Amino acid sequence: MLVHTPLRKPPPPPKRPRKAGRHAVREKLIAMITSGKFRPGEKLLQMRLAQKFKVSMSLIREAILDLQAYGLVESDDNRGFFVRQFDTKALLDLLDVREVLEGLAARKACERIQPAEVAALGALIDEMCEAAVKGEHEHRAELDRRFHGVIAEISGNHSVVAIMRQCSLFGKVVWTEANAEHIREV
Repeated sequence: MLVHTPLRKPPPPPKRPRKAGRHAVREKLIAMITSGKFRPGEKLLQMRLAQKFKVSMSLIREAILDLQAYGLVESDDNRGFFVRQFDTKALLDLLDVREVLEGLAARKACERIQPAEVAALGALIDEMCEAAVKGEHEHRAELDRRFHGVIAEISGNHSVVAIMRQCSLFGKVVWTEANAEHIREV
């Protein structure tokens, strides 16, 4: 008589280190641009970036094309991709767009906001004021971007969220030292 013995499952294959995808590479490049590691006008050398991140050139190109769509990178035919140089007019134009979007986001958020979200936004404002008083301007600017991002998220409008994210990226490149009391009053 044959006895059926269940077969053992083979052990799972060893996990390979996860390779960086386009989104991860894009976020690293954004961090390098917004931190100043890549300066305005600097050429992005795709081969060097591929070697640095240990990814394919096509993946680097896809990430750079995302950055071009975000407005952080410009291409020059037959020369390559360069970190965008921001002039005064481009920044003022973007501020006009941001002003309209933030008004829309705020109106939509007012229709949907919950008490816990109001409290969380208040806590962010308090944290911004503390950072400004301490002279932690970069931290204050990051909290400010988070504050506006939360309002955009609460609005429930995905287009507003996407465009506000782009505005936020520009805000990482350019920021000012605002008066702490002005922040609280607004």
